[in-house]
Amino acid sequence: ERMVDLPQGALIDIRFTGSNILTIGTNYAGVVRKDESYQESYSQGSISTRCVSYTPAGDLVLAYNQYSNSTENVISFIKTNGKIKNEISVSGNIKSVTASSSLVSVLTNGEIISFNLSNSEEKGRASTVDSAKSICRLGSDIFVHKQSLIDRSEAENN
Repeated sequence: ERMVDLPQGALIDIRFTGSNILTIGTNYAGVVRKDESYQESYSQGSISTRCVSYTPAGDLVLAYNQYSNSTENVISFIKTNGKIKNEISVSGNIKSVTASSSLVSVLTNGEIISFNLSNSEEKGRASTVDSAKSICRLGSDIFVHKQSLIDRSEAENN
């Protein structure tokens, strides 16, 4: 039995990805390799994690900002090996993020915005109620969690 030291801060999610373990904290993200070494994607204190999602292949989609309550956010696409593949800037308070193999969608206050994961191109926008709590992508559809029900988004090009 061996131990790996992670950065200080609360660990909010962990995901086994074949030979690596993605680790996401409140203020860091990285990967534990099969040789039991830790490689940081974002160093301790460099981010404030908002929410996370995963692609079907297990890649991490991380929404973060530079400090708590900032309205300037970044969606980071991190491969299972811990390498940052792409970053997308998003204005507004991010409540939820969901991903498919090629698209990421974010829920802000009153809006769902979808982007191409690899080139950051905006693919669509849809308005939604401020009370929406989270979103989930299933195939080409996005479902919105509002109060006590889940509803399919009517937006085109999501």
